[in-house]
Amino acid sequence: MHKALQRLSGSLAAVVLIAGALVAAGPDAAIAAPGDQTVWSDPASARAGAAYTRAITLRHNGEANGTVLSTFERHTDVDGNKPAWPIYRSTNFGSSWQFVTNIVDAQFGLGNRYQPALYELPAASGNLAEGTILLVGNVIPNDISSTRLVMYKSTDAGTTWSFVSTIDTGGPAVYAPEPTSTSSPVWEPQLLLTPSGLVVYYSDEKQKSANILQALVHKVSTDGGQTWGAKLNDVAVPDRNTRPGMMTVVRLPNGQYFGAYEVVGLPDVPVYAKFSPDGLNWGDPADIGFKLQTASGQSLFGSPWVEWVETGGPNGTLIVTGTQMNGVTPAKSNFLASTTLGVGNWNLFPTPIDIPGNDNGGYSQSVTTSLDGRSLMQLTSRENAVGKHDVVSSVMPLDTAKYEAESQVLSSDLQVLSRSAASSGAEVGYINLATSNILFNAIEAPRAGVYKFRVRYSNGSGAAATHQVSVNGAAPLSLALASTRSWDDYDYVTFSATLTQGTNNIRFTKGTSQAEIDVVEQYTQGTRFEAEEAVLTNVTRVPKLSGSGGEHAGYIDLPTSSVHFPTVPADASGTFAIKVTYSNGSGATSSHKLSINGAAPTTVSFPPTATWNTEKTITVLVNLTAGNNTVRFTKSVGFAELDAIDIF
Repeated sequence: MHKALQRLSGSLAAVVLIAGALVAAGPDAAIAAPGDQTVWSDPASARAGAAYTRAITLRHNGEANGTVLSTFERHTDVDGNKPAWPIYRSTNFGSSWQFVTNIVDAQFGLGNRYQPALYELPAASGNLAEGTILLVGNVIPNDISSTRLVMYKSTDAGTTWSFVSTIDTGGPAVYAPEPTSTSSPVWEPQLLLTPSGLVVYYSDEKQKSANILQALVHKVSTDGGQTWGAKLNDVAVPDRNTRPGMMTVVRLPNGQYFGAYEVVGLPDVPVYAKFSPDGLNWGDPADIGFKLQTASGQSLFGSPWVEWVETGGPNGTLIVTGTQMNGVTPAKSNFLASTTLGVGNWNLFPTPIDIPGNDNGGYSQSVTTSLDGRSLMQLTSRENAVGKHDVVSSVMPLDTAKYEAESQVLSSDLQVLSRSAASSGAEVGYINLATSNILFNAIEAPRAGVYKFRVRYSNGSGAAATHQVSVNGAAPLSLALASTRSWDDYDYVTFSATLTQGTNNIRFTKGTSQAEIDVVEQYTQGTRFEAEEAVLTNVTRVPKLSGSGGEHAGYIDLPTSSVHFPTVPADASGTFAIKVTYSNGSGATSSHKLSINGAAPTTVSFPPTATWNTEKTITVLVNLTAGNNTVRFTKSVGFAELDAIDIF
């Protein structure tokens, strides 16, 4: 569906505690961008702003890998009196953005108007090479008399674009969800490459004669989108009421496909989902699927986007966005996440951009992950000072250790408060006395050094507050906590602290005014090395959608098979941790020999994983010398594939 939008957002404050002084934090693009970044600012003369914000991180474009491309529906004419889809680029994961080009409708002369979506081919399809960037969207004239779903391609990482094909056509672009509707448009295309070909999923309103208000359908192309096969229903309920729409699909590491979609016609426009073994067969189309919700019944409201990320556990994390949450206050501060591949209850997932509950921003937003999988970018719309909509991005860490405030050692005067939007449903409040404090006494550091932390808090006092932060009993430093809109709204601050190897403690004590603490996250400080990019001897690069770089180092089958990392830097001599991400679908524990700087090897064991497409991690401690080191894995017993190593 298509709605008018409004938006207002808070900001992310960032500070660093260094040598007893409070200083502004500089950009740290490898972990997170410093607060909200404006991609496009809507001029005062614009009609309505922007929506359908889309971002992808390039992973199959050589030196351009890691670049983020974005596009969005922009209600501003740039092609004469017609709209066009803009392309923006970020080479530092959202710390800054550059305009690239406008994709104008030179094919039909009507206007590239609504619902653009980007996709990078992870493998060749027809005559399209791996890494080709595709864009699908809805061509609609100014009088909205027709809809046309089309596809464009770019072979130079998004710089230039050419028309490929028409996918489907429909009637006027009229949103009419009532049971008596006779409209017949097509809407909201999304792409996914499957073993059967390039699949486009979209919403179809041309089946009302069969009492289907709107159907979720797909077509398959086996020639790179030049032509498209028959239209097939995925979700289509013949009751003249239930109206599924806006389906997005991802492939999970277990080989299943997961599709999420909104359902207009049901109370609160909930988000439902289905599984498919191949991305094409979704069961009985009349079956509406299952509702995404937490154990307490909190659910998403409309316009979902789906992303699978590899962090969060052996199955990674499945994230589904929405316009807002049902049963959560504030309504626009969380998405839903599952670490069980979408099965069972879901969990709240705090968003990097916190949107006020009375703001219609966040409609059909999207997320993407950094190349190393450690950061998540949210791209959405936000109301500006003249009441139009800008497009903004913000970044949050994914690969963190989380310490819930309510689970720590609390002074006796503190209270654990239930908060529906808190990261685990509760936070610590009434930090009102000079002696009020929270002791985080199990902060782990794999080695001594400076570590970065992020604090999620609320401060509805109307004034800036401070907490005193002491690490391992050292003299405290002041952490500024800016005011939030209410006690139900959240913001973030970051700080850095020097830890010793092993277990540390961090104590938060009341400073000035009041602020409540939700959760403290400890950033991963490791440096990642992809196994498939190492020096491989009798080893094969194996494509893996679940792999952090899209590949594994596999077929490590011979006694001479080895994966050699020739340049692993260490800032000083000492003990370091190596986290190894691997897969072992053999059903039995396997092992490799690990040698550092050519020394006698030690044995590293790899317990079995569910499949060869499922990753787990193990961590080993090693001694490295200052400067560059070599790390070599050689086959020992059984079989295991290597995805990546992280050095801490």
